[in-house]
Amino acid sequence: MPDIIAISKIVAASTTILAAAVAIIVWLKPVKVVPGIHLVLDGSGPDLITATITNKSSKPIYVTSCISRGTYPLRYTIMRHLRQPFMAPRFYPVVRFGGPVHDLLSSGPIKIEPQQPIDLRHRLGSHWLSKFHNGQFLIEVQLSNGRKFRSKRQNVPARWRLQRAA
Repeated sequence: MPDIIAISKIVAASTTILAAAVAIIVWLKPVKVVPGIHLVLDGSGPDLITATITNKSSKPIYVTSCISRGTYPLRYTIMRHLRQPFMAPRFYPVVRFGGPVHDLLSSGPIKIEPQQPIDLRHRLGSHWLSKFHNGQFLIEVQLSNGRKFRSKRQNVPARWRLQRAA
């Protein structure tokens, strides 16, 4: 028959390891960023780029910048790096990002309490300079300590893309 003390030590050790792993993940990425789109199909208003930012840490954080950036697909980025493997690191953002940048946080810094989600949005204009040149976008959030966090890539709707003249 197994010893109760040995079983409790195993359970306690695995619980401690799991708690430490969760704490490290929250410490490395204290912000959850979810991109979104809002299409107005009846023409009553402009389309919106939205972002939901959630503080996963136990301390309040301050968001100083929140922008949406057009980004190229991952396959295109990797192929571009393979074609030019000795490119200077200062050109990496040029290979990965392109097109317009939309500011979702027009006012000053925002304080986010623990576990508090906030919604930010940007109204897209119909001017051709605000159209996307690439197929995806992501949301980039900068905190007051200088750390930047990016969301997953989101596909750009066809009506937001720049239509090339044939």
